[in-house]
Amino acid sequence: MLNETPHNPLDAIVSVWTKGFRISEDSDEFQRIVPAKDDFLLTLEGELHKFKSWPSVLEPLYGLPNHELSNQRCMLVRSDEIGMMAAERYEDKHGRPNLVIVLATSRIDWRDHELGKNIARLSNLTGRLSTHFAATFRRNPAEIQTQLRASTFLTDRKFNITEEPTGATTDWAMVIESVRKWKGVQGVSTAKLATLGANVVLGTRSEAERAGAKIDGYIDTRNFQIIPLSSALTPWAKPEENLPAKSTPIEPILPPNPPQPSYEYLVSIDKSLDEINKSITRIADVVLDLSDGVLRLLSGNYRRPK
Repeated sequence: MLNETPHNPLDAIVSVWTKGFRISEDSDEFQRIVPAKDDFLLTLEGELHKFKSWPSVLEPLYGLPNHELSNQRCMLVRSDEIGMMAAERYEDKHGRPNLVIVLATSRIDWRDHELGKNIARLSNLTGRLSTHFAATFRRNPAEIQTQLRASTFLTDRKFNITEEPTGATTDWAMVIESVRKWKGVQGVSTAKLATLGANVVLGTRSEAERAGAKIDGYIDTRNFQIIPLSSALTPWAKPEENLPAKSTPIEPILPPNPPQPSYEYLVSIDKSLDEINKSITRIADVVLDLSDGVLRLLSGNYRRPK
């Protein structure tokens, strides 16, 4: 049965894979030892539980130098989960090289501005735990086998990553910023762990083509941009492309212009004004004559016509 992802993105659920401990009939095969039972698995844990290609993953890791092995990471992404895996080498009870792989799974919030830092914290957690478990499993101690059988080796699989450092060999903030832009990314991995389910290789085109897995692209570490190698990766639409089309503004309805007077009408008005002006002039002349006569009468200079 699958359990739901932890609600706090700063909480990580840890699971561990190795071989050589007799805790089941498959002890000689690479298997999940934490948790020992399948009752409560997260989505990514459930997917890896069904994974049957461990030999192809492990074989290239045995011969890697320690510093190169320590830098191997595989990040798997789902809509609400993110998982980070790291590997480390140790000697089994026969002195032969053996491997331990640690997965840390957490909730993912794609809107979280701290997402890049949280992924770096997951990377540091898996690296730290894989180194610790490799030292603990060296020579397959009997007491560890007893604890694994009783499911008491790791009583609480939840780890809070708040105190984990955010510095890492890989700039995960740049990686996840590039992942945000592309649809179809299942995971990003260094070349040696790509077969665990990632479809984007962190490295060169040559490394991506030699990864031996279904690789759809790679991240160029010079600029951390995803270069697609197949149609499985498509860029997400930009936010402005998802906006509804702008509506055409409605132009205001203006009243019709008043009719313009005709030329003949204007000429008739001009003639009327001219006649009125002449009439006013004649009236003014009459008034001036009367005024002049009144003044002469009052001054005694008026002579009555014979």
